[in-house]
Amino acid sequence: MPPRTNTRRVRSGSSQNLAGAGPRAHTGPYEKLINRMYEPLKLLHALDPVRGGHTASATLPSPITTQHIRRQFRDDLAFLCEHDKGGDACTALGIEEREDCLVYWVAANTNPQNKIVPFLADLMRRLVAVLKDVHAAVSSGNSSTALLETASKEITAYCTAYALSKIKKICALLRKAIDNCTTSLAGGTFSGQEKALAGWLQRVSQSTDALGAVGAGLDLCRLAYDKRKSAEMQTLKALAQMQQDQPHSAQSPLQCFSKAYHYIGRLADHIRVPARLVGSVMDVEDLLLNPFHIQALPVVDSAPYRPLPRPSGAGPATHRSLLESIAVRMCRSDDTELLAELTAGLQELEQKHQLTQRMQLDDESFKAPRVHAEVQVLEHFHAQRLVWADNGDRYIGCSKAACYCCHLYFRHHPLRPVVPDCHNKVYLKWGPPLLVGGVAHPGFKEQQTLLNRFIEDVRKDAIEQIRERRGRRPFWQPDSATAITQTVAGDNVDDGDRDNDGDDEDVGGGLLNSRFEDGVLHESSNSGDGTISAVSEKTYMSVDVMIRSLVSLDLNSDR
Repeated sequence: MPPRTNTRRVRSGSSQNLAGAGPRAHTGPYEKLINRMYEPLKLLHALDPVRGGHTASATLPSPITTQHIRRQFRDDLAFLCEHDKGGDACTALGIEEREDCLVYWVAANTNPQNKIVPFLADLMRRLVAVLKDVHAAVSSGNSSTALLETASKEITAYCTAYALSKIKKICALLRKAIDNCTTSLAGGTFSGQEKALAGWLQRVSQSTDALGAVGAGLDLCRLAYDKRKSAEMQTLKALAQMQQDQPHSAQSPLQCFSKAYHYIGRLADHIRVPARLVGSVMDVEDLLLNPFHIQALPVVDSAPYRPLPRPSGAGPATHRSLLESIAVRMCRSDDTELLAELTAGLQELEQKHQLTQRMQLDDESFKAPRVHAEVQVLEHFHAQRLVWADNGDRYIGCSKAACYCCHLYFRHHPLRPVVPDCHNKVYLKWGPPLLVGGVAHPGFKEQQTLLNRFIEDVRKDAIEQIRERRGRRPFWQPDSATAITQTVAGDNVDDGDRDNDGDDEDVGGGLLNSRFEDGVLHESSNSGDGTISAVSEKTYMSVDVMIRSLVSLDLNSDR
């Protein structure tokens, strides 16, 4: 882990590469520490790279607090900064509070300077303008509803144009999933309602063909948002659940219904998130109206993984010797009972699931591990001893839920940050920050303590699965949440695909600083203590209605 300096602050634009820029030299103990981390991680990945469903770090507060909305603001900014699909554009940000300004520190899995930072600066400028217009309208006694609708529409169009590459890739995946859906519906035993779904899906697929036209990406996302709770989507969700209950490979075409449902939800997010961001401006006005700077963090080098050489004269590892050696290192020297149990369990799992073959990863998988964006932000704040905004709320916004490794890293980090939501997938190309000089680095002891706790948790998870003799999960799970929720009889019911924010349209995503009761929008002011003060104005309009007023594209005869 990078050292903590005695400098409390850094000048704008002077952020240093916390991992250093020197040669990747390792001493023996440091290399062994990294190898000790990767060995059980590789075994865990071979056992099952998905360690569970999407989890939330905290339950949705009731009533919705200002803290929750302000944290959501960071996540939404990061989500909109992610301009492409895949890990490269994954974005994280933390807000530093200085005496004279705020600093938005932005990191990505690849350099954020050229594209992400200019976009975020322009987006913040637009949000500041919206907030000033709202203040002017309220001061003059006018309703701000119309200007918020206009602002939401304009910012949504701006953000979808920026993310067009990402939208196109999601559409390509959606088309493939729909093709498999229509094939399955044509050949299987389904009800008339389920077979009718094929025609609706084909029309959705056809609408993705026009993505080359100006504004087509925006129209398609609006369509996905408008149809996210339709009868067809409910049928699609039911078929997806039916697939989950059937034993098959996670890569099977039979996952098509789950994938189609998920990708439609991802497209809808490009309408919901900008609207929610506009709706939160009064809750975060200090983050917008106080002077601020946006600074990119340079990409941090990761500690490289190099398999330890086998002793001279040793032959190639057999399945038995490799797994036995791993089992030995996972047990205390005096725990012969556990060692025998793990050895037997690994041998059984080897016969069924070829663990050794899965662990024979090519060198490419380990040539370039990388430090994920949220870890880069965390280590920058830790090393520079920066002051967190919002009274020291150590929350880092991110465009995606954390992976399994990031979640453990945050859990055991000495700074004690807010542990992020997690999609529970293991990535072997994940790595901790490089310590140039290994054990001679001032941050070695701190990183050693963190990684030892990390290793202990990984081993515990592996031991639990070995004892259960359990193979891989038979269903597909995406990194991102589907973000489609249901509203039933006025209650917000989370469908299990999004864990952090319940029903985004109806809770905590209102116009101005708004709360909804019985379909009535209450515009209120922030009391500053995480609670909501008395109602100052009422408008008979819900967030869902506001967003739907922006949705013009529809499908004919799709019911």
